Amino acid sequence: MRLRLDDTLIHVTINTAHSVAIPRDFVRRETCDILAPLVSAGGGRVPNMPFEFTLVERPSGAATVDFRYVRDGHVLPVVVGTVCQERSKKWWEHLLRTARRAGVARNVARPCTPWLGVVLLPAPALGIMSSEELGCLGGLENWVAWTWLRMREAMMFSGRN
Repeated sequence: MRLRLDDTLIHVTINTAHSVAIPRDFVRRETCDILAPLVSAGGGRVPNMPFEFTLVERPSGAATVDFRYVRDGHVLPVVVGTVCQERSKKWWEHLLRTARRAGVARNVARPCTPWLGVVLLPAPALGIMSSEELGCLGGLENWVAWTWLRMREAMMFSGRN
């Protein structure tokens, strides 16, 4: 088991097979401090954003994350994701099965670790979100992933794994 994470998270959007490297410094410490209580609690409504999420820790250094768009009292699913600290074939295959069920499957190779794989759900929310909100959602996906990874890293260093 690694005690130190790489300084880059590979973010893969399954729908488009697009991947981008997200450096650790992309997420400021202040952002992690704001999101840490939500991540610890397993999710919730994100302050000052029209989103909420649920995060469930899984075995083998993984967590599943569901993001929802909140507007006018409606809560619409937008993204299903998995963040993984280790090169877990199981969790990558789980994500690809989710994409197939949503009808947006692509043949995408599993990236280096740590990685965040997301599936944009073909839901009404994507059609009513502004381009600014879509950009915020992409940032939020990375912020939540890095917050969770940093918290796991801190737990491993403190021996509370």
